[in-house]
Amino acid sequence: MSGAGAQDKIPVVAIKERAGKKVKAKIAEPVSSITLQSMMQETVPEGTAVYTGQNCGYKWLAKKSYRHEAVSHSAGESIKEGQAHRQGIEPFWFMLKRGHAGVYRKMSKQHLQRHTDEHAGRRNIRPLVTIEQIDAVIEAVNGKRLKYKELIQWKGRHVGTSSAGTCGKPAPTLS
Repeated sequence: MSGAGAQDKIPVVAIKERAGKKVKAKIAEPVSSITLQSMMQETVPEGTAVYTGQNCGYKWLAKKSYRHEAVSHSAGESIKEGQAHRQGIEPFWFMLKRGHAGVYRKMSKQHLQRHTDEHAGRRNIRPLVTIEQIDAVIEAVNGKRLKYKELIQWKGRHVGTSSAGTCGKPAPTLS
């Protein structure tokens, strides 16, 4: 059994560049080495140095052409050999958790990826000056529209109605 209340939690995995400091995060369900491997291969070029915790889901990194170093927080390590650490991702987790506890109070599974994307986006534009941040947000949403009707759709059903969708029509898919 995992930690207290773990069965009610939705796992999220995040990757942060050391140089560019960009963060990418997504729901990792189910939590498995396959899920972690898929995200890593989509995001990180082979040959890159990868620093993680000692989760057994990262063991496959040694078989690929990644340079992998792990930090054991349970053994009291925070930095290993002056290089391997996970401290760069901690501010992202802090802000996501503060958003959950202080702003949203509840992040449903239905919208968790949206919240995660929002916080990763905020983290990624932090180095920009205010007007550049505004321009980046406008550019990101330009041409995109999310109608309320689509927002409340989830897995082919309208919240609060039958599983067939709104008025018996299939629910639109969200990207």
